[in-house]
Amino acid sequence: MTMAVTLAMALAMTLALTKTKTKLMALALAVAVAVTMAETKLLAMALALAVALAKTKLMNVCYLFSTPPRKDCIMRTYRVKLTMISYIAHPFWPAKNTCIEIEKKSGVNRLQIEEKRVAALKAECSKQGITYEEYLELKIKAADQWYRNKDGEIIIPRHQVAGALVQAIGGAPKALRGPYDKDNFRAAVQIGDFATGCKEASGVFARFVKLEKSNQRSWQENEYLGQYLDKGKFFEAAGTIAIADEKQAQTVKRILTAAFEVIGVGAARKMGFGRGKVTAFA
Repeated sequence: MTMAVTLAMALAMTLALTKTKTKLMALALAVAVAVTMAETKLLAMALALAVALAKTKLMNVCYLFSTPPRKDCIMRTYRVKLTMISYIAHPFWPAKNTCIEIEKKSGVNRLQIEEKRVAALKAECSKQGITYEEYLELKIKAADQWYRNKDGEIIIPRHQVAGALVQAIGGAPKALRGPYDKDNFRAAVQIGDFATGCKEASGVFARFVKLEKSNQRSWQENEYLGQYLDKGKFFEAAGTIAIADEKQAQTVKRILTAAFEVIGVGAARKMGFGRGKVTAFA
């Protein structure tokens, strides 16, 4: 029994690692060995092992036999430079959500007299376990319109870049996206933040925005970087992208190009913001 199982596993490895024609020959040989031993249960076991392991990917089969990871599986990092036309971040901070909850539960928006508004906010802050002064600090944090690094420099965060790339992949033909899809891209390609070198906005993009469930419009203002109409100028952004399969570097570059030239990154993309061009990928 032990010899038969060993033979079945060896033949299954051949099935998993070889080309189609060789797989058929190995499968035929596995059947022949099991039939020769004239045991129905053993035949079923050999076939089940062969089919199961043949469907297993190469990396999983290697792990099954305690094979150490290959050196060429280490991710290679590429430095990327972008020339951005414009960009709006429009982040939604946890502090903003906290402020919204406090204001909603306190009913402050229904009150007209300032003293009563402050009293309602203080009462709700007490229920939430924070002081009124801490609430005012949260309001300042919630109003920040940019993602920044520790030096206060405005960045294009990795999650927005990755989101643009995944959206580009979702509508891209196989010839452009290669082996990537929306489910595996973030695991195979790791994105870093992109530093802009800017600390102040270039201007303010103001407009009326239609509310989702009504025809009512609200006035919204967003700070932007770059050029809008005849104001501002293009800016540079630099970051890194790490790729598991070095052979797919040009594929990732094509996806990156499509994401920034067609899809856009950040907010107000339908209004033309968030576009740019890949100027270096090395």
